[in-house]
Amino acid sequence: MPVISYNGYTITDAMFFDKFEFHIDYVKVRIACKFVISAASEAAFITACTSAEDLLRDRYKDFDLNFGGSDEYSFSHSTGNTYLLAVPALTKISDHPVNTNLARAYKFEVNAELPADQSGYSFRREASFSIDFSPARRRTANFRLIYTAGGNDTSRTKYLSAGKTYAASILSGLSPTGTFELISESINTEQEDKITNVTLVYTEILSDEKSGTTNYADIAGTVATYGVHFAQEVGNSPTGGYMQDVGVTISINYSTFVNKETVTEANIEAVWRSSVKPWLIDHAADVLGLSNYTQVGSTYIVQSDRHNFDPTSYQISGDLVFSAPKKATSIVALSEVYEQKINHGVVYQKIWDGLDDTYNTYGMGRRKTIIRTIMVTQLNQVPADPRPLSGNVILLDSSDRLVVVEEGVGTVDASVKRFKNYTKTFVEVYLVAVPKKRKLISKPVITTLGVLAQPGG
Repeated sequence: MPVISYNGYTITDAMFFDKFEFHIDYVKVRIACKFVISAASEAAFITACTSAEDLLRDRYKDFDLNFGGSDEYSFSHSTGNTYLLAVPALTKISDHPVNTNLARAYKFEVNAELPADQSGYSFRREASFSIDFSPARRRTANFRLIYTAGGNDTSRTKYLSAGKTYAASILSGLSPTGTFELISESINTEQEDKITNVTLVYTEILSDEKSGTTNYADIAGTVATYGVHFAQEVGNSPTGGYMQDVGVTISINYSTFVNKETVTEANIEAVWRSSVKPWLIDHAADVLGLSNYTQVGSTYIVQSDRHNFDPTSYQISGDLVFSAPKKATSIVALSEVYEQKINHGVVYQKIWDGLDDTYNTYGMGRRKTIIRTIMVTQLNQVPADPRPLSGNVILLDSSDRLVVVEEGVGTVDASVKRFKNYTKTFVEVYLVAVPKKRKLISKPVITTLGVLAQPGG
């Protein structure tokens, strides 16, 4: 007959009165038996029953099943994790005929879980995963994993050593292939650290997170929205000889989480400045199809740079607005305005007649002037002087005014440049001078007779 020992209490073969029950599978083990406690006196009987009921009710204790002095099963919760989370139950069999004031029949059973020690599974008891598709067919992978303790390691240790490796092996085998990043990890471990339930969520990365790097380990969960505005109106200079390039303004709204396991709080800003922001800006031309509009990767001018760092959640967010001129010397603003003034040449003199509003006037002919004002803003160089007006005009007066503004001064790295804007205003005053039409006057001819004759007479 067997001998069962649990938590230091031994049920000998003499105490059994029925066959014991034993069930084991990959996940659980169950052992049950029926036995009798008896004593020669009521005091001894109470002591014996109390001892059994105290010891056979404690959870998570070691268990032995012995036959003929040899252990057939030796389950240890405390050492080696050979079985896990043992839960005993002791039941008095109230209607058994053996029951007297000096004897009592009991049923004892233990239910416990087993380590997932099958070769090749790294103590992973269960695993499942699902793939969800967005309307854009972007994939999200959800994993459900259960790891058990094993050997001298806790279940959490087993998961940390093998769980993500398993998930990565599944993701690498998907078709079509893709790059995924972990955006959510939930670890649920019971108090004894024998069973750990894990939920992992990975999203597919559709765009590089850093120049040349699809999955940048220092960040995760990046969302970037690019917008572009193509100017539908440009300044015109029909006489000055200038040409304004089409204006392109780009806006980026973004947010991302920084990995606190790889980045210290003091370096959050550095990750943004040296890696994330330059790539967002460089990538704009590809995302927005700007190759026909801008000199890609060389002449971006930041107009607004607002970002927020939240060290309590390791999150960066904000927005960027920058212009993307076609070339480094683009004319970015242009206007040409004409103003015409006419002096009608009236000369007046008051008549000394004691009456109001009486004048002598005469006219000398009108005088017309044209004032041309051209304002040009050009990157990195002073605008050249405009072409003078041609035709029946005479330049009477000219002046110019230059204003220099430096842009992008707060952000200078990667393809973001510091530029000078030269705005020059030209003012010219022209007199309109129409050539006088000459009349053909015939000269008289004197004949030999001294008579004045007209040609043709």
